[in-house]
Amino acid sequence: MTSCGAPSPNAVAKAGWIGLTTCHSRGDMFKAILEGNAYQMEWLGQEAEKVGREPINKLIVVGGGAKNKHWLQIKADVSGFELQHPNLSEETLLGAALMAGVGSGVYASFEHALPPIEAQVYMPDPLRHAQYRSIFENGFARFRPLLLDYDMWLSQQ
Repeated sequence: MTSCGAPSPNAVAKAGWIGLTTCHSRGDMFKAILEGNAYQMEWLGQEAEKVGREPINKLIVVGGGAKNKHWLQIKADVSGFELQHPNLSEETLLGAALMAGVGSGVYASFEHALPPIEAQVYMPDPLRHAQYRSIFENGFARFRPLLLDYDMWLSQQ
């Protein structure tokens, strides 16, 4: 909850819950935070697809947040992407080394550079994906202009 990040950074963005009642628990609130982050990833994925002009079907996820299997399943369900979490202790370091190897010509491609690695795979559940898609399009996506308009308003002050 440290502002809004890519694809529309907003250092003063605020968080909130819509529809929160006394029937909701701390667990519900925590899940909502994870879902909100997954919606942010979906927004970023949509923008990446526009730039790359290619659909995204699979992501390799690394880092501290990738150790939370519940969060990864939510991200898979929201995005519809297959997520793969490599069973490595230093994924980021390996990725940097592989990029350097491909970039310097040591390897002809990432396919040639990447050793076989076992990964935990998270597949989207079609029913949950459809539910999350509806919420994204009818809820989250409607709030995106507020982030963009607020940035514009702030720059004019």
